[in-house]
Amino acid sequence: MDADGIHVAASPGVAAGGALSPGPDSAVAAPASSAAVVRGGADADAPPPGDAERARCYHLRQQELWSVRPVWSAKFVIILYTLVGAAFLPIGVAILLANRKMIETPQYRYDNLDQCNVGAVNLDNTTRVCTVGLRLDRDVKAPSYMYYGLVNFFQNQRNYIKSRSAEQLRGDFEPGTTDIDECDPKIREPNGEPLLPCGLTAFSKFNDSFTLCRDSACASVVQTTKDGIAWDVDVNKRFQAGPAENGYTDEINELITDPDFIVWMRLAAYGTFRKLYWVITEDLQAGVDYTVRIDASFPVESFGGEKFFVIAETRWFGGKNNFLAYAYLVVGGLALVLAAAFLAKYLRTAKGTAADEDVGDMLLGEPAVDADEVSQDGVGGGEAVAGST
Repeated sequence: MDADGIHVAASPGVAAGGALSPGPDSAVAAPASSAAVVRGGADADAPPPGDAERARCYHLRQQELWSVRPVWSAKFVIILYTLVGAAFLPIGVAILLANRKMIETPQYRYDNLDQCNVGAVNLDNTTRVCTVGLRLDRDVKAPSYMYYGLVNFFQNQRNYIKSRSAEQLRGDFEPGTTDIDECDPKIREPNGEPLLPCGLTAFSKFNDSFTLCRDSACASVVQTTKDGIAWDVDVNKRFQAGPAENGYTDEINELITDPDFIVWMRLAAYGTFRKLYWVITEDLQAGVDYTVRIDASFPVESFGGEKFFVIAETRWFGGKNNFLAYAYLVVGGLALVLAAAFLAKYLRTAKGTAADEDVGDMLLGEPAVDADEVSQDGVGGGEAVAGST
C-alpha cells in the first residue's frame, strides 16, 4: 500500500520505477494489470475518488487552480494610456473652469468676537448674540449652501466615535434590556436615569444658530431650508422617534430627528471640518450688504478651537475643489507622456524584432526547420539549420 492508501499489485516483472525487469526465465514479463503501473507526475499524489475531503483540496494544494495571467502587448499599453489621457484632461479642464466661476466666501471666524465669546466651558448654557456682515462679488443662483466649521475639534478620536447607542437613535431603546455601556462616560443622568440619547457625540452637539438677513437689523430674512442637509439613510432608518413608554418624550424625539443633530452625529474625518447648516433657496445678489446673525452657545476656548461659517455654491462634482482639477490634469498629462514614450520606444525597436516563431526556437534551443523542406516521411529534405539568428 502506498502513502495514499492505494494498493499496487506486486509483480515480479515490474521494478519500483515502473520499468520492466527480466524474470527468472530471462523473459520480459508484462504487468498483470493496469494497477501494477505506479503513477507518476502531478497525479501521483491525487487522492482516490472515494476520499472526498482530500479530493476537494487537491487542486488547491497542487496549485492547479484555473487562473488568467494577461500579457499586454506594446500596442495595447500605448492605446490604454492614450485613452486615459484623452479622458482625464478634458475632465480636469472642465472642473478647473467651473471652479473659477463658483462663489465660495472666505471662512468668517466669529468666536474671537467679544459679542460671541461664551467663555471656556459655558456650564450655564449662556447664549451670546453677534452679527457678521458679508458682501458677495458675484450673483449666486439658488440653491447655495451655508456651512459651519470647527478647528481643532477631533470627532475621529476612538473613544468619541464609540460613545453612542445605535439602538437609542433608532428608537429601539428599552430600559433595563438595551445595553448602553458603550456610551461611557455619558451613560446616565445625575439622578441615575439612563441618558437619552447617551454618549459623548450627542452630549457635545454643536448648538450655535445662524440667521441670514438682508440688513443689519435682520428685518428681512433670506429664505432657507433644512430639507436635504442630512443623508436619506440617516433620516429614514438610523434616527427615528421612539415610544413614550420607553422614555422617549416629545423633546427627545424632536432632538433625535432634528436634521442639525443628524448632521452632527455623522462624524468628520479630520480635526478641521465644516458641516452643512442650511440650503439657501433664493438668489443672492452681488453688492448687497448681507448680515449673518449668530446665537452662540458652543464653547471652543477650552480646547483651543475656532468657529467659522462659509457660504458656497456646488456643481456636479461637489464644492469648489482645485485639487481635484489638478489631480485629473496631472494624471491625464502623465498618461499621455508615457504613451508617447512607449510609442517612440516601440517604433525604434519594431524593425529589429524577431518573428514569434524565431523567438520560440531560440528560447527552446531547437533548430529552425522550414516546413516546406520536411518530406512526407518526417525526415528533412535538406540540411538542418541551427536555431540562431
